[in-house]
Amino acid sequence: MSSTLEVPAEMVGHLRSALHSSIQPPAEGIAQVADLPDREEHPEWYLKHFVQLDRVLALLDVVGWSAADQPAEVRIDLCEHRWALLKAIEVMALVAADELDGLDEADAERARQGKPPKRAATLNRVSAVSEFSWAAIVRIARLDASEETSL
Repeated sequence: MSSTLEVPAEMVGHLRSALHSSIQPPAEGIAQVADLPDREEHPEWYLKHFVQLDRVLALLDVVGWSAADQPAEVRIDLCEHRWALLKAIEVMALVAADELDGLDEADAERARQGKPPKRAATLNRVSAVSEFSWAAIVRIARLDASEETSL
């Protein structure tokens, strides 16, 4: 089984945005360690956060740091980038949940402004993100099951 996941062009922007958001937790971890009194004696306290940050940055290097005029499909090596991809999927799920929770309010506000509703477009986008996310999770699970890779 191939360890390459193809990310459709229409999903790359969602993945990129989630990866940018995924920088925050390890950066906060680094900042917390920097505030500890014994940090000089324990540089290993930083290690987990640096590794996590490196993983997110490496996947951002693959998908691109900014949007292109013409989005293109991206191929991700799951052996190398599975951790960062799973973290990004977590973020995408949270964003989708927030969008669904605020859907009625957003459409009511748009109606007050004389704009058409975005319910259908939002539901389509959330559905596409969900479908991509589940497909990626299943691919990772199959790779784990076949023991082609290890965490």
